[in-house]
Amino acid sequence: MKVLSWNIRGLGSNLKVSALKKLLNSVRVDVAFIQESKKVFLSVGDVSKLWYDDVFDFRYSEAEGIFIPDGFPCLLANVYAPCIASEQKVLWQTILNLKNVKQGKWIIGGDFNAVRSRLERKGCKFKQVISDEFNSFIEASNLVDVPITGKKFTWYGPLNKRSRLDRILLDEGWSLSNQGFSVYALNRSVSDHIPLLLSKEIADFGPTPFKFINTWVHQNGFSDIVKSSFESSNYPSTSLMVRLIRVKRSLKTWNSSSNCNFDKKVMLLENRINFLEQLGDVNNLSVDLLEELKISKLEYWDVLRAKNDLWRQKSRLNWIKTGDANSKFFHKAVKFRKRKNMILGPNIGEAREADPNLLKEKIFEHFKHHFSCKKRTWIADHLQPKTQQSLLFFELANKAS
Repeated sequence: MKVLSWNIRGLGSNLKVSALKKLLNSVRVDVAFIQESKKVFLSVGDVSKLWYDDVFDFRYSEAEGIFIPDGFPCLLANVYAPCIASEQKVLWQTILNLKNVKQGKWIIGGDFNAVRSRLERKGCKFKQVISDEFNSFIEASNLVDVPITGKKFTWYGPLNKRSRLDRILLDEGWSLSNQGFSVYALNRSVSDHIPLLLSKEIADFGPTPFKFINTWVHQNGFSDIVKSSFESSNYPSTSLMVRLIRVKRSLKTWNSSSNCNFDKKVMLLENRINFLEQLGDVNNLSVDLLEELKISKLEYWDVLRAKNDLWRQKSRLNWIKTGDANSKFFHKAVKFRKRKNMILGPNIGEAREADPNLLKEKIFEHFKHHFSCKKRTWIADHLQPKTQQSLLFFELANKAS
């Protein structure tokens, strides 16, 4: 599914109508959120002139309201937020109440007239109160702010003023079950806002890089796995690189087994401890069962510590200040880092899609130039790179365009 969101800043002129029609025909989206059309009324004929297909549905409202279509695979909300902080707070609470009533997978797009941090403004006044309220709303609503690729800001004003006012928010559940979606910043044309496109691009960047998990060294069998794979008699190669590759493969196989499934081990140990304790309530436990209960409790705490270390490594926090590894704080730290490190696409000018081949070629050329610098005593010229029903949403205002 592809979703477009654009604050058109008036649809009264033929130039803007033509620009919107050209954009819709180009991107061929399933859903379009259009804000600030500044038209009092829109007819089916008006929309049919814009839409690229004869099969469509549309809704509009006079600067307020949320439309929830029947039979659509998710819940959609087109937002044009006010600029005043007190009015924004009312809007955030209204959306939050609707989400609590209408359970489902939400996509919320539009012009929110708010930023999440000072870094999302340039040359403009930043109000911490508005930012805090907006961040609290996103957190309370369990929404994911999808990073934008292509541009840093979405609104460009006079005197080089810039802000990221527009965005597309996805429900956390929707985001987890529909991975691979990105928000692309399209070229700005007839509006001071840029159009945003939510789209899923299939990009194969190759195998996932190997990452060593610190807690492995405390697990039973780790040393044996490393030693046996490093000194394997089946592959007596003395090459260090070949040996390390064998170790990596063995560790990946070992990690995928139940030995490192901490959640499963915690559940099994809890069940066993509870069973032995309940058995001891009825009859006295034998020496063997008492020893098993003691060992199970020690192992239980070892597994919890290992799980704690794993989350700590994922979040890259050196210590825990706000509770255990199962806290919302820890999980959000991991999710934030994952979104921050996400590579959404190459900035190479020719294309906005996250094309792995273009990205690999760009990276290769960068390092080839770097290592072929005249200041170096060697060059690297010998290196070669390895090679549903559509919906249209309008936000209207009782103003002349």
